[in-house]
Amino acid sequence: MDQHDNDILPILLDALEASMEVVGTYQGGHLPSDIEHKADNTIVTVADKASESAAAAILQERLTGFDFHFEERGQVGNAESRYSVWVDPLDGTAPFANGANTSTVIIAVNDNERKRVTHCLVGEPGVTGKIWYAIEGQGTEIIDRLDFSDQDHPARVWDGTLNPKSGVLLDLYPDFRGKGYEALSNEEQHKLFSLLFGKAQIRMLGSNGYHHALVANGGEGMAGAITVAYGGPWDCAPVLLVLEAGGAARAFSTDGQYFIEQHPLDVMSYRFLVTGNNQETVDTLSTALFELRPLK
Repeated sequence: MDQHDNDILPILLDALEASMEVVGTYQGGHLPSDIEHKADNTIVTVADKASESAAAAILQERLTGFDFHFEERGQVGNAESRYSVWVDPLDGTAPFANGANTSTVIIAVNDNERKRVTHCLVGEPGVTGKIWYAIEGQGTEIIDRLDFSDQDHPARVWDGTLNPKSGVLLDLYPDFRGKGYEALSNEEQHKLFSLLFGKAQIRMLGSNGYHHALVANGGEGMAGAITVAYGGPWDCAPVLLVLEAGGAARAFSTDGQYFIEQHPLDVMSYRFLVTGNNQETVDTLSTALFELRPLK
């Protein structure tokens, strides 16, 4: 039997919590001045690397035969494996480096044969220590450290309607260059913001993991999230949290001129993701994207 058929959630949780603990030691502190700038104009810090090492030590020891994709060290392990494990050790490095408490750690599992994300975990190490996790077909659960029970409880999206007072989370990143795909230009990003302005309260926390987790969380007025600055599959893997919490999603690749619709759980097939508390919200937010590039 493939190890994936067993319950691997405890292993993923251990790796996530190890990374969160490392990030927490740097949270709000002064980072060294040797911040590196990557090809997509994002940055990497000592906290990213230390967090990744903590997760990798657990995952590679306890998940034998898997393919691993780490944001900083790249692909390691068995490239022919049916299952890939994706790790973003610090999603939202720029706000983290500025002392913000909105960054997350993301770990996900992808079934390469079915082309579907099967597991996704997002941890917020800064203020709450909250963890969201979803397994395909089993719902989304939350571990909330602040309630002192350390017990899981189910997540459910907000049951309201998109309106000017509801929240939409957006990951605009000026001068984001993308990785081998057509990213939104600065002009397109500005236009997208203006198109959404007035339809909802636009918020930018700087972490795609946190954005989609908060939609799944079902907070009052939390309507949706849009990913346009794609750093890797981990940025869109939290779509599983939203779908398993009863929400909706649409996903798009692009040829530079048009958007092309893809299945939201086939994260490797697209770079633009819209999640929401219901289909109407997702369709309304997607229409704003189509004002930038038509749907093919």
